Amino acid sequence: ATCCHHRCDPVSYVNVEFLKRHGLSMEPPGYDDFAYLKSLAGCAVGGRSGVSTERLRETRRYGLMAKRLLDLGRVSWMRTELGMQDASFAHYVDKTVTPENFALVA
Repeated sequence: ATCCHHRCDPVSYVNVEFLKRHGLSMEPPGYDDFAYLKSLAGCAVGGRSGVSTERLRETRRYGLMAKRLLDLGRVSWMRTELGMQDASFAHYVDKTVTPENFALVA
């Protein structure tokens, strides 16, 4: 299962080149786009008090998009660097059980 997207950093993330090819700035010292991406990913499942339901839904949606972008880079890396051409995503349990219901499989 994928998790801890909010803990990723540009030094240990496996496919920085994938993110660069998709228009993210990945240059030191601040790695601004990467920092924003991982910050968004942290919003995918968390709640925030004092925020409207619509705003919370939108923030979670963007958070899930950020997680998927990081995961797409991981799958791309698995395919190109590890030769795992069948690498893909799988939902392994309903999101009502856990919103972290997504796995990379190969």
